[in-house]
Amino acid sequence: MTQAHADLVTVVTEAVRKQLTAEITPYVAQVTAVTGAMITFQATDSTVQIGTAAPRLAGFDLAVNDYVLVIGRKSPVILERIWTTLPSALSITGDLTVDGDLAVTGTVPGSGFVTPPSTGWTTTTLGSATFAADGASRLLTVPAVSGDNWRIEYRTPAATSNYTFTAYLDQAFLNTASCFSGICLRSSGGAYIAFGPAAASGMKLGLMKWNSATSYSSDYIRWDVANTLGSLPNWYRFRDDGTTRFAEVSFNGLDWITVHSVGRTDFLTMSQIGWGMNFNNTSVTNTLRLRSWEEA
Repeated sequence: MTQAHADLVTVVTEAVRKQLTAEITPYVAQVTAVTGAMITFQATDSTVQIGTAAPRLAGFDLAVNDYVLVIGRKSPVILERIWTTLPSALSITGDLTVDGDLAVTGTVPGSGFVTPPSTGWTTTTLGSATFAADGASRLLTVPAVSGDNWRIEYRTPAATSNYTFTAYLDQAFLNTASCFSGICLRSSGGAYIAFGPAAASGMKLGLMKWNSATSYSSDYIRWDVANTLGSLPNWYRFRDDGTTRFAEVSFNGLDWITVHSVGRTDFLTMSQIGWGMNFNNTSVTNTLRLRSWEEA
C-alpha cells in the first residue's frame, strides 16, 4: 500500500469514527411541539445543529418546554425526560434543599417574612435621608442630623378598622445616639403614634404620640428593656378589633405580647400606616431595615 493509500484510509476511518461517535452520543434538547407520538425538539447544544421531530420511547409523557435526552442525529430517538417545566405556583410537601441562591417574592417559607411593597409610599420631609428597596427588604438611611424629625414612609391600608398591621424591623442602633424608630399609625391631619425600639439613656421600647413629624406630644409607654422584656424584639404590630387598639411585640413572629391597649381612636383616628425613624445625632449615620410588612 502506497503512502497515499494509507493516508486516504486514515482520513476515511477518522470520518466514519466521528460520524459513529456523533450518532451514539446522547445530547439534551428542549421540546417545542407534541403531535401524537412524534415530538419536535431543538437541541440545546450549539454544536448539534438539529431541530426535528422524533419518536419517543414508551413509558413517559412529554409537554412543550420539557427537556429530554436524545440519541442520534440522522434518525434521532428520545430516550427519556430529564427535566420538566415547573408551574408558576409550586407547592412542595416535605424538605426542600437549595444549592445556590433562592429568590422569593411574597411570603418566604418558614421565615414568616412578607416582602414589603416597593411602590405606593408617601414620605414625610426627608432632608438627606433616603428610603430604598434593598434586596427583599426596604432600607431607611439617615445621615447625621440634629433636631426631632420623623422620616416616615406611609400608605393607605385596605382597612382602617378591624385590622392587623405587622412588621419586622432591624435597627442599627448606636447606644450614644438619640434615636426612636418603629411602625406608625398616621391621622389624615399628620399626627402619629409610633411604636418600636428607642435609644435614649439606654435601650427602650417606646409607644409615643406625636402631633406631627417634628412635634412630640407624650408617651403611652417608654419601657427600659433590660427591666421588662430583657431584650428588644424585632416583630411589632398594631391590632384593631373594632373597639380597642393593641400594640404588640414578638420575638419569633408567632407568639405575641400585648404591651398596651386603649380605645381604637384614642389620640388619633388612623388613616395611614407606615414605618420610619426619628434620629437626632450630629456625629453618625443610622439605618433602619424593614424586612417584613403585612396588612390583614
